[in-house]
Amino acid sequence: MPDDEIDADWDEHTSWIALLHDDDVSPVDRTSLVERLGPAFAAHNRQGKEYIRNTFIPVVQHTKQLHDAIRNDVFPRRTQGLARFDDATCRFENTARRDMDATEAVYEETKRSLDALFSSLDDLVRQNDTTLETFKTTMREHVERRRRCVDQISADAERLIASLDKKAKHLGAEDHAKAKENLLRGILEKY
Repeated sequence: MPDDEIDADWDEHTSWIALLHDDDVSPVDRTSLVERLGPAFAAHNRQGKEYIRNTFIPVVQHTKQLHDAIRNDVFPRRTQGLARFDDATCRFENTARRDMDATEAVYEETKRSLDALFSSLDDLVRQNDTTLETFKTTMREHVERRRRCVDQISADAERLIASLDKKAKHLGAEDHAKAKENLLRGILEKY
């Protein structure tokens, strides 16, 4: 008998209840009961497989489609996003390196310039010290010469004063004599 024919004759609720409430079933009838229930169980098994096929296979197929979509759509986009992020970070890193190299170059140039300036400053300080020492030596010599000049001037001044005094006395005496002579001549001429 085909399964569809058994299914048509079988009413689950009525048949189950009828079979379970049948008290005068003999042991031989139990075999017939099992034989009669076999096609129902087979049909139920087939319906379970059909249910699983209709329920789980679309879910599995949908899941497979999602995985394919993720693999084909999300992973490439994520990869593109990661590639863009990698490019951006590489550009940032290269810019940072260039800035760092430029900063190091400016730092080295500034350091060399400062070293040159400090070297020039040291040279100027040495020159200043030398000039100061020369100035001090020259000033001491000048002061010493002026002191000797002052000492000599005072001695010369005393000699000059003494000489002028002598001359003034001599001239005064001569002038006095000449004045007397001139006075006498003037008197003589009048008379």
